[in-house]
Amino acid sequence: MRAEAETFERVAQRGFDMLEILDQVRVGLLAGAIPRERLLALLTMVRSRSVATADDPRLQSLIEEIELRASVELAKLGEFF
Repeated sequence: MRAEAETFERVAQRGFDMLEILDQVRVGLLAGAIPRERLLALLTMVRSRSVATADDPRLQSLIEEIELRASVELAKLGEFF
């Protein structure tokens, strides 16, 4: 049970981290300049998909949607992978 809780927390934190970076990218777009290190951090997170998956199918689906959104934003900005 403890391992499941740790996995849930790790997967959820990854989602929060990606959302935070996506928000910083949005702010950068509005300001007219996106810090390259934010794009690279987002690209690294998307490329290093977590081996751990959530036992909760709703959480896993949400994480996959966040990863897709991050991939779309990177593609729109020319950071193809």
